[in-house]
Amino acid sequence: MKINTSLKVKVWLLSFLHLLVDGICAYTIFNRLYITESNTIIIIVFIGYNTLAFLSQPLFGYIMDKIGNENIVLTISLIMLVVGSAFPLSRYLSLFLIGIGNAMFHIVGGKYSIYLSCDKLAYLGLFVSLGACGLALGTYLYKSIVLKIFVVLTLILGSICHFLKDEIIIVEPKPSFKISDKKKMKCIMLLILAVTIRAIIGKTTTPLFEATPDVLIVIALFASLGKAFGGILADFIGIRWTVMLTLPLALIGYFFFRSNLYIYLFSTLLFNTTMPLTLFLSNKMFQYYEGFSFGLLASVLFIGYLIGELYVYLNLPYLLLLCVSIVLTLFIILYVNWKVEKSV
Repeated sequence: MKINTSLKVKVWLLSFLHLLVDGICAYTIFNRLYITESNTIIIIVFIGYNTLAFLSQPLFGYIMDKIGNENIVLTISLIMLVVGSAFPLSRYLSLFLIGIGNAMFHIVGGKYSIYLSCDKLAYLGLFVSLGACGLALGTYLYKSIVLKIFVVLTLILGSICHFLKDEIIIVEPKPSFKISDKKKMKCIMLLILAVTIRAIIGKTTTPLFEATPDVLIVIALFASLGKAFGGILADFIGIRWTVMLTLPLALIGYFFFRSNLYIYLFSTLLFNTTMPLTLFLSNKMFQYYEGFSFGLLASVLFIGYLIGELYVYLNLPYLLLLCVSIVLTLFIILYVNWKVEKSV
């Protein structure tokens, strides 16, 4: 695969667009679509948006792996997001546009970052990192000027991306899509479990100090830094040493020091380093099907979030969940990474 310099620029732009896109969606949901006295409508919006934005990603990923045209799909997704958020449309039309637009954007960004990775993890971490910041900013900054700024920046950066040449030349033949290898299927299921666990812990690991909107935005920033740092660190010391270093420290921080702001932030950074690792390993399982690989793991984030919500609602023991989850995640990533290294 040959890659030109403009692809690197595009992935950087897509990383900032990730912040803007998730910010636009969060703002539109919390400051427009949720504005109703009907709890039924709120539930419909919640389930509808997350189904479109997350659960549809494997389908869009598979389609895009077949048809390509990432640049065109990127432009369409951004137009859908801008129209769905900035224009006074009906509630459910806006919901449809931002949900589908969000899913399509994430698949395009995931594919481009995987194209650029070339057995490196830094660009994967870069693309996925800023989404958490966007969600926090869109959720907790209530002024309409935020949406206007995000929309304008999205149009500017999206236009630049559209006119950047990709020049991605895939030299290797692309095999037909199939998952017949039982060992590979086992690794895929384990990675799905690891990502689901990450979403559960992300939902249940609430701080034991006062979390104002400003503090929640800072927590999201450290989660973003962790995703970016995970890819960079893994490129230097490898996936094995990255998880062996970060996850035990995150466990100690969350177990003993959730009441301390600074240790909580550092633990959040460490815990989120696994995101680019699981994406990288998944792509190794689905080589040549980057979109489906990215979308499959993204889709289970919503499922993990729902499980986490249920766990909190039932008031089940947190510390046991934390210990089992982090230890299990550690062994899953070590095992799948060993399988990948063994197959090379």
